Amino acid sequence: MTQDSAPPVFSVVIPTRNRPDILVDAVASVLEQTFSDLELIVSDNSQSADSELTQVALDQFRSDPRFRYIRPDLNLPMVDHWEWALTHARGRYVGVVTDRMALRLYALEEVYTAIERTKAATVGYATANARELPGYRGLRRGHGGVATREIATADKLQQFARGDWPKDTPRMLNSFTHRDLLASLRERYGTVFTGISPDYAFAFRTLEALNSYVYIDFPLLVTQGEARSNGNALTIGAVTQETTDFRRRMLEEQGEWLKYGPMPGDTSVLLNGILREYALAAEQSRSSRFPQIEPADFYRGAMSQAAGWARKAMLPPGVVSALDEYRVTHGLNPIALPRPKPRVRRCVNLVAGGKMGPLPLRRTIASLRLSIERGLMKLGIGSHFAGRTLRDVIRQDLRLRQREGK
Repeated sequence: MTQDSAPPVFSVVIPTRNRPDILVDAVASVLEQTFSDLELIVSDNSQSADSELTQVALDQFRSDPRFRYIRPDLNLPMVDHWEWALTHARGRYVGVVTDRMALRLYALEEVYTAIERTKAATVGYATANARELPGYRGLRRGHGGVATREIATADKLQQFARGDWPKDTPRMLNSFTHRDLLASLRERYGTVFTGISPDYAFAFRTLEALNSYVYIDFPLLVTQGEARSNGNALTIGAVTQETTDFRRRMLEEQGEWLKYGPMPGDTSVLLNGILREYALAAEQSRSSRFPQIEPADFYRGAMSQAAGWARKAMLPPGVVSALDEYRVTHGLNPIALPRPKPRVRRCVNLVAGGKMGPLPLRRTIASLRLSIERGLMKLGIGSHFAGRTLRDVIRQDLRLRQREGK
């Protein structure tokens, strides 16, 4: 695609950093779409060694004229990298897919149908998590049709202010947005993204700018590599090379934003990180559309999130002490966390599920699950697609959809 040719309907931007092994699934999921009027921009923010591996992994896609590879001159914080990458997009509608994600191969076809029918400035869609084992990926088969609905942005802002965490919000990585709206955000704020979490920074600016958006109640986006997610790892106190790098860069280069949110300076409470972007958007926009966050609502919502991790015995002590200090400061009644499931039961479930134990055992369990689930799908009674890679899985999904005539 040359700069003189007509702009495509969609620009898909994939910002990547140090994940060449799973990036190929994300890239393939875009270039194999049933809707072909698109451009794909892979923006490589990797360190030097990983960048070399990334470029080798991408060689298989370079012959496609819709593919573009770009790389900033310097490593950038995630927000700045997304912003820089987005300036290269030429499409009428623009979206982000991270290197841990893959689009179902009919995703853009469904989004385009929704755009044509509603003329919405932003169309969002649900997501699903792939099952992950060594040499195995699994995905639950979607049930029912692809339904769309219009959502009032005021209702979503109210939910966040109450301490809830609605997932049906457009966060750029689960949505496509008209370039005119992106231009208006850039004109108003100087950038599309800000803060520390670009997805939620975009979400709150967009919720303030629009009265409504369209949402597709079907998981058109699939995520993998959850153990390598910075947000997830920080939440459960996991220490990985990627997370250590992310936290260091966040504190060094984006520390100015930590003063925002219900718990200024805190980096351990997930809801606080989300509402940090809420508070920043409220201040920068000076809009009356952002309801005030009450301490009791925030504490209830944060403890509700903590309860899910507590049941799995994956909640780091820092979260409990930080929230307890917040509760005392604001004179709130304590909320008890649930007891973890019995350790033996947790271990048995993890071993049986192939998520814990010696690698040979985990690989054996993965192979058994792969064979069983593939056999069940061939018989027409299976509930999961299964393959060695996520790329294999979403191809199976498309073949079944085409056989069923959807």
